This record gives sequence, structure tokens and C-alpha cells, in this order.
Amino acid sequence: MKSPTLQVPDFEITELFPKRTKYCVCIPVINECDRIKNQLSKMKKNNLLADIIIADGGSTDKSVDADVLKSLGVRSLLVKKGPGKLSAQLRMGFYYALI
Repeated sequence: MKSPTLQVPDFEITELFPKRTKYCVCIPVINECDRIKNQLSKMKKNNLLADIIIADGGSTDKSVDADVLKSLGVRSLLVKKGPGKLSAQLRMGFYYALI
């Protein structure tokens, strides 16, 4: 069987913490502002036993400020630089989780 070509968009990685668990939650976002911060606060409060990876599609509202995300326990921020929408964000998140 022929191996499919990876179709992962270009993206930048900001690792805020080292890998802590063998599980992760990948959250695609774009201009989520306070909604993502509130959700991450609830996840931190409930001691989520998985690393959190944020896959940003090009937010312009400071919803993915690295210092804020770090304070909320996010392991990594991925920022999409290539073309694509939600499926591209998910592909880069899944790719990152598997490497």
C-alpha cells in the first residue's frame, strides 16, 4: 500500500511546558477571546490529566497570548502559517501530538 503524503500546513510551535503526560487535548481556536480563557481555567481547576495543545488559526484578538496560556497550564501553542481552515488546524495539532 502506498503511503499518503502528509498534508500539514506550516506552523510555528511555542512550547510552554515539557510533555507531562502521554495524553493530550488539542483545541483549535480562532479569535475566541474570553471563551477559551474561561474554558482553560475550568480545565485547570479540575486538574485535567492531559497536556493541552492550542492550535491557533490566526487569531488577532490576543486570545492566544503565550503568557496567559502558560498561566492556564497550556503545554504548547501552535500557530498556523499555511493555508487552510479548521481541518488544517486539526491536522497540525494531531501531527504535533504524534511527533
